[in-house]
Amino acid sequence: MLKSAGSARGLFTRQAIHLLYEFTGGIPLRINNLCDRCLLIGVLQNASALDCRIVRDAIEDMGT
Repeated sequence: MLKSAGSARGLFTRQAIHLLYEFTGGIPLRINNLCDRCLLIGVLQNASALDCRIVRDAIEDMGT
């Protein structure tokens, strides 16, 4: 899907994906909600990749 949008690589770093999984427990709705927040924070920070720092910021921002 990212290729059809013009991306040549993934958005999340490998470490960020592991943190996403740890926090969400692999539950699809939780993954979707957290990734959505990560994307928003990434855009606001003009990030070229979504790393652990952004995932932590998203978790904190969600108030959990």
